[in-house]
Amino acid sequence: MIIFENLERLLYIADIYRRDGNYDKTCELLIKVARELAKPIDFSQVSGIIDTEQRFSEADHPRDKYGKFTYKGGNGNPHGGNYTINGVTYDPDGRPFDYPELWLEPAEYKRVISGINTNYDTLYKGKARGRYRASDADYYFEIHEFDVYNIYDKEEY
Repeated sequence: MIIFENLERLLYIADIYRRDGNYDKTCELLIKVARELAKPIDFSQVSGIIDTEQRFSEADHPRDKYGKFTYKGGNGNPHGGNYTINGVTYDPDGRPFDYPELWLEPAEYKRVISGINTNYDTLYKGKARGRYRASDADYYFEIHEFDVYNIYDKEEY
């Protein structure tokens, strides 16, 4: 399901294509937006978010002095402190992941990690692997603990 901010972005891109005279791409994006708007709203995700808020524990998810979530590594790496040596990706504690890390743009990575963290307690806690469904793609990742993930595959729609 595409969220409204993404629909606005698709409409903006469609307008750019229209101004450039690429009417095929414009129509393609407008049809995609219309199909998403025609879908019924799935409220199951809303109840999952509420459930996550009710079971959220500050002890499990520490914050820094500014109120932001802290992650291990702390070196400013947009990929959460993971590092790769000779094709093997390791988490900040030095434990290896099974798959090499898929490199994403920092903004995309932060968006996906934020979505995973929001639903961590209800969907992913205690699991070794997970799938995060975004508006434009499915992301497959390994889980070591809260905020320590290795995104290794992306399937675009």
